[in-house]
Amino acid sequence: MQVNIAAFSNGSNAVYCSLQQLAPLQAVFAAHGVQTRCGDCLLEDPATPGCTGSAQARAKALNTLFADANIDAILDISGGDAANGMLSYLDYAAIKRQPKPLFGYSDMTCVLNAVYAKCGIETYLYQVRHLTGEFAQAQQARFFSFISGRSNALLAFSHRFYSAQKAMQGVLVGGNLRCFLKLAGTPYFPDCRGKILFLEAYSGDLNRLEAYLHQLAQMGVFRQCSGVLLGTCTQADREYGRENVVQLVSRFANGVSFAATRQVGHGQDSRCVVIGRFYRLEARKGY
Repeated sequence: MQVNIAAFSNGSNAVYCSLQQLAPLQAVFAAHGVQTRCGDCLLEDPATPGCTGSAQARAKALNTLFADANIDAILDISGGDAANGMLSYLDYAAIKRQPKPLFGYSDMTCVLNAVYAKCGIETYLYQVRHLTGEFAQAQQARFFSFISGRSNALLAFSHRFYSAQKAMQGVLVGGNLRCFLKLAGTPYFPDCRGKILFLEAYSGDLNRLEAYLHQLAQMGVFRQCSGVLLGTCTQADREYGRENVVQLVSRFANGVSFAATRQVGHGQDSRCVVIGRFYRLEARKGY
C-alpha cells in the first residue's frame, strides 16, 4: 500500500513540517509496512504565502492524486482557511471514475463534503497527524487495523441522546461548523434532506457558534435533516462547559433527533466519521 501526504489548506513551513510532522509520521507508516509519498502540495509556496500553492495548483495536485493508480489513499495533514479555493477547479467527473479514500479534517471539511456532494463517494473526516500525537499508540492500532480491513474501531464512538427520539439514521454530512458553512450558496453544499448532520468546532465562543447555527437554521438545514450529531467544540466546551454547548445546539435541533459525542472533533483522541456513509445511531449508555 502507498499513501500520499499533502496539505491542501494552509501550508507548513519546511522546519515545522519536516521535523515535527512529516518525519515521525512517515516513520509510523513505514513501521506498519505502508509506503508514503509527498506530493507537490505540502510545504508553503513562497509565491502564495500561507498556502502550498494557488487554488488552481492545489486542485491540479489533488486531481492528479485521484488519477494515480499507484496511490491507494490521500492523507491531508493541514488545516486553516484556504481549502475551499480549490473547489472550482476539481475534476469531479474524473474523481468519481477513480475514487479512493481521502482523509482530512477541519478546513478540509469543505472539500470532503464537496467531493461527496458532486461525486457521491465517501470521504473520511480524520487527521492522520493524530498517529504521532498524545494518544499515538491507540490511534495507530485503530487506524492501521482499519485500513487493513481488520477492524472498524476507528469509526466507533460513544454517544448520548438528548432528544425525545432515541435513534437517528441517514447518510452523514457535515464536519467543522465554520468550514462547512463555506459551502453555503455554492453547488458544493450537500443535500441535507434525510441526512444526519454532524457538527464540531475548534475555535469559537458560544456567540460565534450561535451565529453559525442561526445561518444553518435560516438555510432550512435543521428542518431537512433526520438528526443532528454534535462532536466536540474545543474552545466553547473549555470556556463555557460542555453542557452549555449541548443546550445551545439542542435548541436548534428541536424537532429532530439530537445526540452528542465527545469522541469526534479536533481532539488528538478523535475517532473518524465518514462523510457520505449511512449511519444508524441508537440510544446507548453515555460516557
